[in-house]
Amino acid sequence: MEQLLPPLSGEQFSALESDILKNGCYTPIVVNEDMVIVDGHNRFRICEKHGLPYRMLALLCRLTLQSP
Repeated sequence: MEQLLPPLSGEQFSALESDILKNGCYTPIVVNEDMVIVDGHNRFRICEKHGLPYRMLALLCRLTLQSP
């Protein structure tokens, strides 16, 4: 999923890192049912790098096929 989004510039990443260090990671890391990160790759990296706590939000999707 990460490859689908443009990477943050160095300046953007540094600003995000500064914000998380100051305020904590208040936006959850979004994962799918297989625990693959869908949104929050940079937040995850920053939290792991600094040993900071973070929340994860799992998106569970169940598709059903119906006859027309």
